[in-house]
Amino acid sequence: MLEEGGERAVNLREAARRAGVSSGAPFRHFEDKQALLIAVAEEVAQRLDEAMRRAGADHDDPLDRFRAIGIEYVVWAVERPALFSLLHSPEHHRDGRSHRIAMLENDQREVLESLISGAHAPEAVDDAPQIILLAAHSLVFGLAGLLIDGTSTTTPVTPATARMLATAVTGVLGRGLLAARES
Repeated sequence: MLEEGGERAVNLREAARRAGVSSGAPFRHFEDKQALLIAVAEEVAQRLDEAMRRAGADHDDPLDRFRAIGIEYVVWAVERPALFSLLHSPEHHRDGRSHRIAMLENDQREVLESLISGAHAPEAVDDAPQIILLAAHSLVFGLAGLLIDGTSTTTPVTPATARMLATAVTGVLGRGLLAARES
């Protein structure tokens, strides 16, 4: 339902019908639509986390791992725009509503900050890993949004195009980290 019409299209009774259960069954598990959407957002966050970990696992160099994770984030978002939108909808996981999402985000932040620390010589860069991570997250989140919205290109964006563009764009930040590492 999310992929068909966004969050507005989600309805507990329709979810029950599609699942082949009684119309009251979802209410035994979810207080309301918001609770269902939070549970879906938690599952989405877990799947995105797994995809990014798989992408990073193929690389030994911290910078290569860091970039691969960012590239996967963009491609994943382009392939699943409705799920990406749900995941980043503040009412579903901010303000302590989902401990599971908060834990995943914290674990991801720790992994990425560690990769950043390993990707450059700290004495050569004035910015703390947290600031570099914020810049990187802004970069891939912004790119994903631009590609999904279609505001960055006049042609439809395929996952292959998203991968190519994410590789090029993350390379800009990567070159900055490499320059710092080599100075």
